[in-house]
Amino acid sequence: MTKRSTQRPVAVLLCVASAAVLAAPTLLFPADSPTEPKLGLLAIGTVLFALGTIRIRSEHAPPPTDGDVTGD
Repeated sequence: MTKRSTQRPVAVLLCVASAAVLAAPTLLFPADSPTEPKLGLLAIGTVLFALGTIRIRSEHAPPPTDGDVTGD
């Protein structure tokens, strides 16, 4: 059995940060507040989520060990 890494992937942290940034306008601003700050936070959250998704897709999985099902 291989030892699992105890480090959290950066991609997970980026996705969590994007969720927090995207929820901020709903939680912090009143409904009749100006839309510019909301759009700014929406843009920042979208960029963080895109970076997290790209990072997840680029992380390399460890090679399969003997006995793993590869889907062939």
